[in-house]
Amino acid sequence: MSWCPRCREEFSSEDSRCPTCDGELLAALPSDEELLTDVEWVPVARDMEPLRAQLLKDLLEQSGIPVVITGERLESFHIYPNLENAVMVPRRWSAEAIAIVASFDADDDDDRIVCSSCGEEVSAEAEACPHCGELFEIDVN
Repeated sequence: MSWCPRCREEFSSEDSRCPTCDGELLAALPSDEELLTDVEWVPVARDMEPLRAQLLKDLLEQSGIPVVITGERLESFHIYPNLENAVMVPRRWSAEAIAIVASFDADDDDDRIVCSSCGEEVSAEAEACPHCGELFEIDVN
């Protein structure tokens, strides 16, 4: 059997690429620690406000890409503590991540609102706050 480290799914041994994400399949599924520490991390966005960095991190993780924000504490060590608020991904996912960052930056002109429950800034098109889960009233005019 073969494993996709991104989707964390098992596939038949005849497959060489993941049918879901087109990633390379491995003979054994690496541990989470191996996925995060045994790779070369590269920045795909730098000098971001903490909230925007977290929103981008969430978006990249939804696409199955491992992400860290520099200065964050990960397990027992800091990831590049001297490079603040850079969003970093493993080099092997950098091309896909850069495309997502470009789309994220293109959406930057969207209207933003502040959640009345937690005070975090979110997209005006959101139906609920991604931070606290507060449901927003939808204007049906």
